[in-house]
Amino acid sequence: MKIDPRKIHYFQLVDPAINKWQGPYLYPHFVALVSNKEITKKTYIRILNPESKQHWDFPEASSCAIFNSINDGIRKQKDALRLQAKLEKIEAKEQQKNESNRRKQEEMIKRNEQKEIDRLAKEEEKHKRDTDTDSSSANKTTIRLAIAGAIGIGALLIVGAGLLVANFGSGGEFSVGSVLQTAQEIVEQGYVADRSYNSEINSVISNMNLNDISASGAMQQCANGAYRLGDMLAIIAKQTDKDGSSSSTISSVLSRRSLVNISSKSAIQQTGNGIYRCVDLAGIVALEVDRSGEFTTEIKAIESEMSLNDISARSAYQQIANGGYRLAEMLAIICKITDKKGRYSAEVNSVLSDMRLNDISVDSAPQQAVNGLYASVKLMGVFARIMDRNSNYGSSISAELSQLSLNNISAKSAYQQIANGVYRLTELAGLAAKGINP
Repeated sequence: MKIDPRKIHYFQLVDPAINKWQGPYLYPHFVALVSNKEITKKTYIRILNPESKQHWDFPEASSCAIFNSINDGIRKQKDALRLQAKLEKIEAKEQQKNESNRRKQEEMIKRNEQKEIDRLAKEEEKHKRDTDTDSSSANKTTIRLAIAGAIGIGALLIVGAGLLVANFGSGGEFSVGSVLQTAQEIVEQGYVADRSYNSEINSVISNMNLNDISASGAMQQCANGAYRLGDMLAIIAKQTDKDGSSSSTISSVLSRRSLVNISSKSAIQQTGNGIYRCVDLAGIVALEVDRSGEFTTEIKAIESEMSLNDISARSAYQQIANGGYRLAEMLAIICKITDKKGRYSAEVNSVLSDMRLNDISVDSAPQQAVNGLYASVKLMGVFARIMDRNSNYGSSISAELSQLSLNNISAKSAYQQIANGVYRLTELAGLAAKGINP
């Protein structure tokens, strides 16, 4: 007869030493009892059915078979419990490991942030020392000029008052360096930096070229170009910042780029981070060149639109497209502000119009990114020509725009086009920065 011992049956056990039945027991208690006993051929079990009052005795080999089956179940249960305990220990160790790694990563981020802050502080301190040295030299020069021109003191006072008014009106501060910078801008009819930034400009271009050699694909080239473009826009922001009021904002943008870069998991996320920071830095440039504050509302509107679009962006590609379009719009405003005679207004409007028309026909975020960045390249070319007050870089600007078109023909993917765009933007921004140098 086939019996399921876990249903309605009771069990008894006969102890061969005293030849006496023990029990009855329900199955769980019976299992607990026999699990600690040595089962031999002399051991008997009896199974009782309380409903039918029947019982079945299983002596010798049959008893052993049943006990072996029970013991196998017990062993499996114990094995399962041991396995579960082992898995729980492994899981606990893994959690401890993950928690340790998380703490280490947080500590690394804090250390990197502090290093970046310290580095920027040292650069700022060095820049201030250089500025103080320049100011000291300028003061000495001013004193010598004042002594030499003592006879025309009345005329100098009138000119000096006019320079002070012009300096304050253009966002400058009350310092010799700032007033002299304003004087040079008036004489040369353009925006002029307080010192030469050639070494910084050449360093950015050199870094871009070196990183390009080690880049293993188009996306790494995109990230390289986006970060170097940010470095170049930071230089232009410093050049146009007459009173140093934007210094901390520039440093903050670069620090944020470094922090986000730590958590970026791919080159495409690095590119999105780089392009967003480029828009932030271009916004600083726009505010600095807008000495009258006429375009402040438009500049802030572009920054707000980028932030709103970022909320709905579902991928890094959409973030790059968002940043590319906003960068083009920001560069268009910079061109409008700095093009005092309106020589390039038709060209700027045409580039923006083409960008918006092309956006209708593109069917993917990478293509939108290419559209926005290519428009940005053309507008950066306009800005570089406006800043080239001595007409020294006209052929170089044209060469970069031609290179954009040539590389676009051979590009086999949107990613190669994006890399082409950010590389040309960096080169043109460098030419614009050289044009702003005194």
